[in-house]
Amino acid sequence: MEKEGKHYVTIFMMGECQCEVTRPKNLEPHKCVGWDSYSWEELCRFAANSKDDSCGDDDAKDVPKLFGPLLKLVEEAPLNILHFLNER
Repeated sequence: MEKEGKHYVTIFMMGECQCEVTRPKNLEPHKCVGWDSYSWEELCRFAANSKDDSCGDDDAKDVPKLFGPLLKLVEEAPLNILHFLNER
C-alpha cells in the first residue's frame, strides 16, 4: 500500500436496529459483496481460525477468516464494545 501511495482507514461503529425485521441494504453492490451479522463469540472463533495456518482441519474450512483490522479489534476486545454487547 505504501508503495502505491495509499493509506486506508477502517472505522468501526456500534448501533442497534429500531426494528428487528428491518435489515441493512447494500446500496452499492458494485463496491460491496454483502453484509453479514455475527455474534462476538462467533468473531472470537473466526479470529482463532484467522491466526491458525494449519490447512488440515476440515472444521476450519467453513469458518471465515477475519481481515486485519477486524482481527485486531477482536484480539484487543475494547471494554466499550464488550459493555455495549453485554447491555443487549
